[in-house]
Amino acid sequence: MRICIGGTPGTGKTTIAKRIANDRNIPHLDVSALAHERGWIVERDDDKDTDVIDVAMARAYIGSYDDAVIDSHYAEMFYNDMIIILRCPPRTLYQRLSERGYSAKKIHENILAEILDICLINAIESKGKEKTFEVVNENLIDAFSDVEKIIETNDVRLSVKHKKTVHFLTEENLVFLHSF
Repeated sequence: MRICIGGTPGTGKTTIAKRIANDRNIPHLDVSALAHERGWIVERDDDKDTDVIDVAMARAYIGSYDDAVIDSHYAEMFYNDMIIILRCPPRTLYQRLSERGYSAKKIHENILAEILDICLINAIESKGKEKTFEVVNENLIDAFSDVEKIIETNDVRLSVKHKKTVHFLTEENLVFLHSF
């Protein structure tokens, strides 16, 4: 089974993906780390403060695994059996990204993406609502438990087709976004 763990930077993708892979004794494929290790970086986008990867090379490599936990901001780019999008409240995300040393511009960009549901929308458009799942990561233990339940059951009733999604597009969050 190929499980994609996606979400905005700082939502806990790598932490949860590593644990899921370890518990299942399957590979953890961190797309960002692999891109640097394997030379998939094709250019640097200084305006967005990010690296651009050769998606075809990444897909070919990841496609060689039958079972894996794929950890990527753009999880929908890879063939998978399910996508779990981790979400995080904007204030918590701000704290996490600040601790990582992200620039104010990069923090603003990522919080805006979280508020606008960008990763969730991309996953739904790619995989559909029945194979897209959303987990809020305010508490790592609870988030991991929720992810485990989704993987164990693959229960469509836990998907975004049947559950109300999180909405961070609130006046309070927009005011917060413009406060820094």
